[in-house]
Amino acid sequence: TNAWYGNANIYHERFEKAFADYLGVRYAIALPSCTSAIHLSLLALPPELDEALQSGRCTSPRTLHELGKLHADNPEQVQSLLNSSAEITRTAVSSLRAEPDAGAASEEAPSRSNKLIAQANAACERLERALGRIQPSNSHKVALPELVALRIRVEDITKRWLQGSE
Repeated sequence: TNAWYGNANIYHERFEKAFADYLGVRYAIALPSCTSAIHLSLLALPPELDEALQSGRCTSPRTLHELGKLHADNPEQVQSLLNSSAEITRTAVSSLRAEPDAGAASEEAPSRSNKLIAQANAACERLERALGRIQPSNSHKVALPELVALRIRVEDITKRWLQGSE
């Protein structure tokens, strides 16, 4: 074997660290393929799309990923598709992307701040769902110190934001 394959884990870890540093985040995860990344993104689906997945209405990870990205910018359009009897396919998602937002003609485009606030709210919804899945049981103790650390982290983020917005 050559050095790349024999030491792949070293290169992999270096890449993750360098990429996390570049983004200014604590961690980054490198995956072997786009397919793996799309499957991983299913963990962060908005509740409406998670319901479509769980019910079997849409089972394509790629379609759900694309629909999730569209939902971040135009939740009303996505909700309209979900409320309809139309089949949820990549073609349907592409058509939605090509359509101008129905409300956009009568309203101003949302500001960057409003988009960021919507993204933060979506992140909070995902956090609530994730915390809701934590079920204490006798066989697996809930990691109380980690939950306390998470609460403190969220409080610190809020405090820093409030201090910066004054």
